[in-house]
Amino acid sequence: MALFSCGLFAALWIPPHLTVNNLRSHGVTTPARVTAVNTHTKSVKVRFSASKHLVNTELYDASGMISEVETGDDLAVTYDPHDPSQVLAQSWLRHPPYVNLAVIGSGFLILFFTVGTAALILRRRHILRTYGRPPTPAPTQLNPGEPPIPLTKT
Repeated sequence: MALFSCGLFAALWIPPHLTVNNLRSHGVTTPARVTAVNTHTKSVKVRFSASKHLVNTELYDASGMISEVETGDDLAVTYDPHDPSQVLAQSWLRHPPYVNLAVIGSGFLILFFTVGTAALILRRRHILRTYGRPPTPAPTQLNPGEPPIPLTKT
């Protein structure tokens, strides 16, 4: 379970890093017009021009990084010129929200399962050393009232 939690942590941590680094290295910043705001899903639909065509996309605000915008406002976005569907708000690129509830939760799962596994191993070792199998008696002590059994052929 600890390995599963590590995989979950990596799956939640690595893709945002790659996206932000990709857009920081060769992204194009442009103003976008807010076409719709959905407060229920915390998303903002924007339209911007990229390479002579209009792109309509939806930006999700998972960590409260998009400020209060309304329909018709301008919002600075950065997009990948090779893939205009890969777009982030400029505020996300300056201060990316890498730490969110899912990342923190998976970090605690890693800690919980790792400490639990170590505690289980140490407890089992203690039980086996303390209450393990009693030592096997020597062959001459099997029946104390009888004469000892010779161990060599005569």
